[in-house]
Amino acid sequence: MNIEFRLAVPADAPHIFAIKQAVWPSESPKGQAYIAEVIALPDHATHLAFVDGMSAGFVDGFMTYTPAGLPRWEVDLLAVHPDFRGKGIAAQLVALSSETGQARGANFARGLVELENIASQRTFARCGYRLENQKHALMVGSELLIDLLILPPENTLLTRVQTINYRGIWVEGEYQKNSFLAGQVLCTQHAWDLTGAVIPTNDTTALQIAQELEFTLAGHYQWWKRSLV
Repeated sequence: MNIEFRLAVPADAPHIFAIKQAVWPSESPKGQAYIAEVIALPDHATHLAFVDGMSAGFVDGFMTYTPAGLPRWEVDLLAVHPDFRGKGIAAQLVALSSETGQARGANFARGLVELENIASQRTFARCGYRLENQKHALMVGSELLIDLLILPPENTLLTRVQTINYRGIWVEGEYQKNSFLAGQVLCTQHAWDLTGAVIPTNDTTALQIAQELEFTLAGHYQWWKRSLV
């Protein structure tokens, strides 16, 4: 058995599309043209794994910045085809993505892992990531059809992201009503897919505000982080 890894190019979009369909068959995925567009983004690095020439897995990573301005590497989407699991492919993909983030100057790397996803938790632990004890609720909002400019609070960070799965806005930092509304308005103006916030489960005020604005719960997660300096 021969396992090979390399950086993806836009022409590899069919490989990633096929792996996503095998891993998440009930999902309504973005098309191959969209995936090719994401692969080509300069702040992204998508690594592919092949087993005996067959596409077996991928990981997509990209750079964002903390509210304090520190560069961080997002290990955003990791998938291994069901036919090729148990061969250490996921760990090698995460390791390669982490090395890329380090080479590009990230202060640290992080991955958001669902509480029930034991396999991914083991993968990140194997790659030197440490689990943050704080649990989070991933809250997702849709478009907001109002013709107003809403500015976020001073300590709120709105990050524009384009991932393999969606285009959207991440809301971070201080969670006030205008934090979420500003993200939704910006998302709507650009005709993007969603506004998301990863909110600590003990921040009941922020969760209540999000729910009142009809954000929906997409799951419970924890951050895994690794220093790259």
